[in-house]
Amino acid sequence: MSASDTKERIAWIVRPAKIEDESAVNDLLMNSYGSLLADKYEAEFLKKSLPLITKGREELLTCGTWYVVEDPRDGSLTGCGGWTFRQPANTEGGLKVPHLRHFATRSDVTRKGIGRAIWNRSWQDITKMSPKGDKTSLEVFSTLTAEPFYASVGFQKVKELTLPIAEGCDFPCILMRREALS
Repeated sequence: MSASDTKERIAWIVRPAKIEDESAVNDLLMNSYGSLLADKYEAEFLKKSLPLITKGREELLTCGTWYVVEDPRDGSLTGCGGWTFRQPANTEGGLKVPHLRHFATRSDVTRKGIGRAIWNRSWQDITKMSPKGDKTSLEVFSTLTAEPFYASVGFQKVKELTLPIAEGCDFPCILMRREALS
């Protein structure tokens, strides 16, 4: 029985990614984005953009604040994501605040708490590392598909924009912000 066949609560293992995870992360990103982005993005656009966005980035795999999620039953990777103080792209309109980065959940285990587990770990670390604690603002460049997830953890839409990911390939996304708590 798979996680998607049961309502069993699974204690996902969230750990910092390491460079040795690169191949499994690449597979996870392709599985996730290849399936889950199809509802909001044209097939021809995905054919062009998926090879560009489904590669584990060394800067994330080695930063210590970007995580992978393991299934405790078999050790397989079920999710990834995290945060950095650096913006993921040179874009206008963003603040100099922590950014959530490259979240993904394997398509067969969506809505099982994996994204929330990564968010919880990220938020815990951000509040420890930020000089403002839980009073810091955060940003994310959300895919069109992930907007409801980020809204569920307190982010609000700022604006729609496109991020240049390669020559002639601009990725439609949503700048979302979680304002500092007072």
